[in-house]
Amino acid sequence: MRARAGRRYRAGLRTRPRRPCVPAAPVKAVDTVGAGDTLVGALVTALAEGQSIDAALSFAQAAAALAVC
Repeated sequence: MRARAGRRYRAGLRTRPRRPCVPAAPVKAVDTVGAGDTLVGALVTALAEGQSIDAALSFAQAAAALAVC
């Protein structure tokens, strides 16, 4: 999994045959501590529930966005 910070936020997984990438919603971050842990935990939870990779990434991005506000 790759998470990229900077001007453009996104998360992606290296899978075959394609590499899904989901852009994050812009938020005004107050505290970024735990954002990565939140993203990974939400991603693993969504995948364990049987969600598709795209849906799991979207869920994880939303959770991480909420964690930093």
